Amino acid sequence: MNMLPKTFIQFSSREQTRLEFFASLIKESDIKKGDLVLDIGTGIGNSTACLVSQSGRPNLVVPVDINPEHRKNLIERFGLKDSRFVCCDGRYLPFLNNCFDVAASYMTLKFLHPRSERFRMLCEKTGVTKTSGRVITAEVINRAENEAEKNYLMKRGLVRKIVEMGGYVKSSIEPPSVKELLNSYRRLGLRIVKNEIFERHKDILVKDSDWSLVKGWLNDVEEAITNLDIPLQTKLKQMLRNLEVRAKKYGVKFPSVILLIGVKS
Repeated sequence: MNMLPKTFIQFSSREQTRLEFFASLIKESDIKKGDLVLDIGTGIGNSTACLVSQSGRPNLVVPVDINPEHRKNLIERFGLKDSRFVCCDGRYLPFLNNCFDVAASYMTLKFLHPRSERFRMLCEKTGVTKTSGRVITAEVINRAENEAEKNYLMKRGLVRKIVEMGGYVKSSIEPPSVKELLNSYRRLGLRIVKNEIFERHKDILVKDSDWSLVKGWLNDVEEAITNLDIPLQTKLKQMLRNLEVRAKKYGVKFPSVILLIGVKS
């Protein structure tokens, strides 16, 4: 059974399901007692809280995120008031090389575009990791097994088009493929010791026929489109309408997640 972190607010069933999935990933991440762990892209705090629960020592987990508000999440959601939170961009880490036993990121690369920016972050992770230390990446993969997962990836494609047109969406942009991640690890000279795929059976974003959830799931995209120049909106609005129909028919579900661990030579 996974060791779930103590929570200090009432989680919804969806939030609880997501926390349990993070805990299962981190249980499989081979974190050792006494490891000094860097958690890149802590977000709302699930990964950091699970890493602390796994290690048993909050002072050995260093969470970083580009958004300073996420330090408050660690305190309010998980009571981690003594967290060693650092506000920074994961592509430009303010740490010395070779100082962490583990450098990890959980569901972070999908927010970076283009591909070169994802590789930049992986380079930074590798640089701050000690020799014989581990570089851990857990990421939704760019591969759909059913129509609900395809809908998730279609939204990512729509977000990418908006970003490329100069717009902004507070949403993930493009999950990496398994091939991209494996090639990146090899380019960095990391010896891959774990390469496993995990399905997110329970983590359903939108159930079919639930129109209110469909609208909520696509609200950020719709708002971003309306902020673009009028000539750019027409095609994107049609893509949005098509995705609304598909999401109502099939629902939306996260694709599988790859857990990749490489040892630094």
